[in-house]
Amino acid sequence: MASIDDVIIESDRDEKTLIYLIKVLGEKRIIETIDAFKGGKRFYVSNIAKSNKVDVPDHIYHVSADREEVKKILAELKAKLRKR
Repeated sequence: MASIDDVIIESDRDEKTLIYLIKVLGEKRIIETIDAFKGGKRFYVSNIAKSNKVDVPDHIYHVSADREEVKKILAELKAKLRKR
């Protein structure tokens, strides 16, 4: 079974996008999407958004977020998923 750890995050933009997707879709839906990928599709944040037909609004990239806060949120989400 896949986990949030499998999502490829290469930039601050990817981090913000993943947080947005978690808020919109929920953690469970993201895991289901990763599990459904076939044909060698990589688990990029953009592929998860496209697969779920989610258009990420530009304003989420302009909100100033403390990088440490973003890391903390992602770490908490990963810890929750590991407990399942």
